[in-house]
Amino acid sequence: MLTGIKHLHTTVVILFTLWIVFKFVMMLAAPQKVDALRAKTKVADMILGTLVLLTGLYLWMASGLFGNHLFLLKLAIVLVGTPLGIIGFRKKNAVLAGISAGSFTLLLLYMLLHYGNV
Repeated sequence: MLTGIKHLHTTVVILFTLWIVFKFVMMLAAPQKVDALRAKTKVADMILGTLVLLTGLYLWMASGLFGNHLFLLKLAIVLVGTPLGIIGFRKKNAVLAGISAGSFTLLLLYMLLHYGNV
């Protein structure tokens, strides 16, 4: 079961990161369409975010309090990147949204390339 949750978490994190990057690119290319996109995909966005948190919480509890030495780094990026993304996309601030998208992308790439997992 732990392996299944880990694979689900990896898949959801990849989808979430791709979604954040897609919204950031849309904000740069067609800022007038971002509000319509957000309105149509609000529920899917909430589901992805919730799945990332729930599967991550399950994996954290299953591995012990601080079982993964990179746990604090991942937690810090999630706790900083998420509010920056919310504020950046809501206020149409490309700098904040870019920092959020970039931090999630860099963390995902590092975890996938170095460890082969999220």
